[in-house]
Amino acid sequence: MKGTLFLTGGSGFIGSALRARLAQGAWDLRCLSRQAPAADDGTAYVTGDLLSPETYRDALSGADVAVHLAASVGKVSPKEHWRVNLEGTRALIGACRQSGVSHILHVSTIAAGYPDQAFYPYAQSKAAAEALVRESGLAFTILRPTVVLGPRSPAWASLRRIARLPVIPLPQGARAVRIQPVDVDEVARAIAIVLDEWRFAGETLDVGGADPEMLGDFLRAVRRSTGGAAARLVRVPLAPTRLALAALEPVLRPVLPLTAGQLALFANDSTATPNWLMDRLRPHSPPLPDLLDRLAGPPLAEGPLPPAPADDPEDAAAECEVFARYLTGMPPEADTLRHYLAALQAHGLTATAPLSDFDRTSLRLARKGEWMARCIDAYCALFARRGALRRRLIILAAILENRAPTNALFEAPQARGVIGTGLALAATGATFSLALACGAASLGVARLARAGRA
Repeated sequence: MKGTLFLTGGSGFIGSALRARLAQGAWDLRCLSRQAPAADDGTAYVTGDLLSPETYRDALSGADVAVHLAASVGKVSPKEHWRVNLEGTRALIGACRQSGVSHILHVSTIAAGYPDQAFYPYAQSKAAAEALVRESGLAFTILRPTVVLGPRSPAWASLRRIARLPVIPLPQGARAVRIQPVDVDEVARAIAIVLDEWRFAGETLDVGGADPEMLGDFLRAVRRSTGGAAARLVRVPLAPTRLALAALEPVLRPVLPLTAGQLALFANDSTATPNWLMDRLRPHSPPLPDLLDRLAGPPLAEGPLPPAPADDPEDAAAECEVFARYLTGMPPEADTLRHYLAALQAHGLTATAPLSDFDRTSLRLARKGEWMARCIDAYCALFARRGALRRRLIILAAILENRAPTNALFEAPQARGVIGTGLALAATGATFSLALACGAASLGVARLARAGRA
C-alpha cells in the first residue's frame, strides 16, 4: 500500500478519469462526494460537503495527501464560483491542518494565469485559491491543465457547438490566440506521476497536450472531425461582445450560450509553459487529430444495446446525447445510453412502437441540437404533453437525476433573493416564449414540407 489519498471532485470529469487510473495502483482512495454512485467501483466514498469540514474530517484524518479537484465551473453565478473555488479550498486547507495532512495536490486551470481575466470570476477565484495553497504551509504542487477534452468535457461541448454552426464565429481582439488542448486521460496521468514520484516542491506546472494550434484552425479541425462541411470563419469584435454578454448575464445567464468570462479563451493563449512534467507526458500525448476523432461521436456503451428508440442505434445515441445536453448542459455518461434504452424498452417506447406523424416529426427535429430540442419541447409541453418527445425527456431526466455527476445539477440550490428570483423567472418566461415561437414555426415548416411531398 503506497498510502492513503483523500480526493475531492472524484465524481467529476477529471476525477472520474483519475479514479480509473488510480484503481490500477495501490492507493487507498477516499473520495468526497455529495452522493456516492450506485455502482461499486472499489472507492471508499465519503458523503459530505467541501465547505463543511466536519462532514469529512474523520475520513481526511490519516491521509497522506489531499488531491483537490472539486470546483465550480460553467455558467453558475460569480458568488458560487467564489464560494466553491475559494472558500471550498480554504475549508479543505484548514481541515488538512487540523487532521495532520501535510501534502496537497491542487488541480487549478490555465485560466488562473490568464493576463486578461475580465468578467471571469471562475479564473479569478481559481487564481485566489492558488494563492491560498501557496500560503498554506503545506507541501504542495499546483497543476494548471489547459483546455481539457474528453467525452464528458464541458469545453468540448462548447467548442463543438461553435464549430458546428453554419458559419464559425471567432471573437477576436487585438491578436489571434493559440490553444493547446489536453486529453483528460493525460491530465489523470500527470496527477499520477506527481503522486507516484512524490513531487511536492511548491511548483506550479502547466499541463497541455500536443503542439499548440491557432484557435481558428482548431475550430476548423473540430468541424472536420464531426463531419461538418467546410464553413467560413467570421471574426467578431471581442470587446463589445464581452460587454454585451456581461450586461445580459445578471438576468439571462442560465440561457446564454456562454458567459462573458468564458470568452477569455478568445483573449488569451491557452498554451502550456514547458516543464519537467510536460517532458514526461509529451511522448505519449495523442496527436490532436487522433484526439478529435475519438471525441467526435457520442459515447456508446460497450456490448449489445437494447432495442433503439429510433431507426438505428446511431440515431438513438445522438438522441440521448442531445437530450442530455438540453436537460443538464452536459454530455451523458458512457452507460447512460444503456439505461436510457432499457427504460424506453420497459415503457414500450422502442422503434417497434407505433408513432404518429407528429411524434416522428417532433423527435426528428428535436434530435438536431440542444436549442431545437428546447424549442420543440416548449411546444410539446403545452400541446403534446403525452407525446413521445415529452415521455422520452422525462425518462432521461429521471436517469440523470439519479446518477453522478448530473445529480448534483438537480440538487444544487440557487439562492438569488427576491429580486434575483423575479428576474430569473422573467428570463425563464422570455426564453420559453421565444422557444415556443421557434418550435411552432419549425413544426409548421416541417408539416408544410411533408404535405408538399405527399
